[in-house]
Amino acid sequence: MSRYPASIYRGVGNIIFNFILPFGLVACPATIILLQAQDWQLLLLQLLMAVIFIFLDHFVWNLGLKKYNGAGR
Repeated sequence: MSRYPASIYRGVGNIIFNFILPFGLVACPATIILLQAQDWQLLLLQLLMAVIFIFLDHFVWNLGLKKYNGAGR
């Protein structure tokens, strides 16, 4: 995935690499923004995905803490 720009993937490949496994949103936007400064939708999409995953990570972390039993108990 990191070998090729995310723009070459169309259809199902685009959905998989940008939304299900967001490698395209992690690897490519900085370069795309530097090369195409007028493409702000991608930056907004990347920020939205980052916020979603931060909240998801926070939820899973707290769920794990509630279920943690500890090694010394």
